[in-house]
Amino acid sequence: MKKLEFVEFSAADVIDKAPYFSLRPNKGSYSVSIMGYLYNSYYPLKYACLEDGLLLTYTHRGEMGAFLPYCREEKLPEYFRVLENYFNRELKRPLLVALADEEGYEILRAAGRLDGYDCREEPQYSDYIYEGESLRTLAGRKFSKKRNHINKFLQLFAGHWEYRRLFYQDSESVAGLLDFWMKSIIPEFEGNDVMEPEHYPEDVRETIVEYIGVRNVLKSEALMEHLHVGGIFLYGELKAFAIGDYNPLDKLAVVNVEKADDSIPGIYQIINREFIVHEFPEALLVNREDDAGQENLRKAKLSYFPLMQEKKYTLRQGSL
Repeated sequence: MKKLEFVEFSAADVIDKAPYFSLRPNKGSYSVSIMGYLYNSYYPLKYACLEDGLLLTYTHRGEMGAFLPYCREEKLPEYFRVLENYFNRELKRPLLVALADEEGYEILRAAGRLDGYDCREEPQYSDYIYEGESLRTLAGRKFSKKRNHINKFLQLFAGHWEYRRLFYQDSESVAGLLDFWMKSIIPEFEGNDVMEPEHYPEDVRETIVEYIGVRNVLKSEALMEHLHVGGIFLYGELKAFAIGDYNPLDKLAVVNVEKADDSIPGIYQIINREFIVHEFPEALLVNREDDAGQENLRKAKLSYFPLMQEKKYTLRQGSL
């Protein structure tokens, strides 16, 4: 096999390399190509193309790691060895794999490819997986509180709201709402003067990284066309938006970003439902990502009664 050449993962690659991300079963949030790009400012990505697969690496605080190879199921053990050899022979370091999805982990374990690895489940990064139809209909007694919130919204704003697909020409409105949301989370935040994430306290750093990622998405007309982006308008003004991507193999929608003016009753419940209804009518499953170990996020995600949680693992090779 020829020497691997890794290049930076760009906005164009989110579109061009998307087919690689759904070559094998994978219900994780990293089964869609936008996920890593959203955090590219903090975890710079590089990729190398194989004959029928993709290798993806990242760098964080001077440490280099990788994701599981994106390839067909039967090729995963082989391409995992290719990745391992690259780290061991070219970089002279043990292989570190972050956020390995449950399906991929089980394939490698069954193939005996994880002997000599410290494999640790990372519960704070487990993704919440929901039935698509449940989120579209909110049917049944268990969703009565969600329906009550939506009904209140509908009563308050009857005839004055709409769901709309968002495009590049809406980027300024999305950026304005994003800045408004950030100010509600970090009062001292100034959008035009956003610093490197490392300059912010640890507890808000990931929020800053996501903010930068969304702003980068908004700069790309092609990305705005490729992704699913939708919003709730109230009296003609954008008050909530969501960004998502789709994994066609698993018929899995991944909701990457969801922001709203939470002073409006029912706004989060309405964007949650309308986004799935309009953007992913065919999705059997919906991945709403992890809770990052935050109790408020955990409660919010559990309140929609997930079907399951998709486990994630860190795979760390022993010393060479």
